[in-house]
Amino acid sequence: MTSTTNSTAPSCGAVELLRQQPVQAQGRSHLRELLHTGSGGVVFTTDRPQIHAAFGDTLTPALPQWEREQRSREERLQKAKQFIASYNEELSRAQKSRSRKATENKIESNLRRWKMHKVFLGQLKPLAITAQSVKGNQRKVNSFSIAYTINEAELEKQSYLDGVVCFMTNEPAGTLTSEQVIGHYRRKNKIEEAFREIKSYLHIRPFHLTRQKRIKAHVSICVLGYLLLNALEEKLKLLKALPSGPSALKIFGRCLLNRIGPKGSESYVESITSITDEQAELLQGLGLEHLSGKKYLNQILEHSTM
Repeated sequence: MTSTTNSTAPSCGAVELLRQQPVQAQGRSHLRELLHTGSGGVVFTTDRPQIHAAFGDTLTPALPQWEREQRSREERLQKAKQFIASYNEELSRAQKSRSRKATENKIESNLRRWKMHKVFLGQLKPLAITAQSVKGNQRKVNSFSIAYTINEAELEKQSYLDGVVCFMTNEPAGTLTSEQVIGHYRRKNKIEEAFREIKSYLHIRPFHLTRQKRIKAHVSICVLGYLLLNALEEKLKLLKALPSGPSALKIFGRCLLNRIGPKGSESYVESITSITDEQAELLQGLGLEHLSGKKYLNQILEHSTM
């Protein structure tokens, strides 16, 4: 496990993130040696662009990424070996002469699919086959056999970064720490949640507008509504006994401002439905009990003209 930073002493944040005491890498060769390990992590930064990295098990402790990548590479290696064996069998029973170029392309494309084209060092050897037609006539078929060796050095090279996840950001160096970048990555699903909440709770659709300025205004209001909803949820998290943000909106949604007046007349009278005990308790928990006070409600109703 290693931590390479712009200073010689490991930061407390790296210790907390990796859950172990980091070791300072003294250069690329030393870093390569430190990365060649069964478990652990790495945190490092460089200038322009700023890069942050950590082992997968620091991101998802229940799912060690380095182990998944080792298993995945071994599975891909076995699939490539099985393909070569199967294709060799097919070439040995060829009924028509095979093209060297087409055969090489097929091998290359399959090995690339499993990212094993640099691991398998192979060559095609000419293979003469005597094929027999349905009528019993014999003919010569030119085919190939595949001979290969495993490039162990390349296979080991691929294992150097097992479990290492790199994060690149366009923020200037020194703006964010490695811990902050990784923390933002962990919360990336908040973006999807934001779109879902804007569509569902804040009803961004359907649009009944055609002018661009009005559409922008509509979207802006929905985004501002989402910010308020997000602030409400953050406040409710501190008060664990209270409901979630969407549930709180439903509770408050039953409190209505009623406007009554003659049709076609500009005169009207307004009233507010009585606040329920549940709504009053929620307002008190949020520190907004003044919203149910008579002084505040009278300010809302002062525009009545009847």
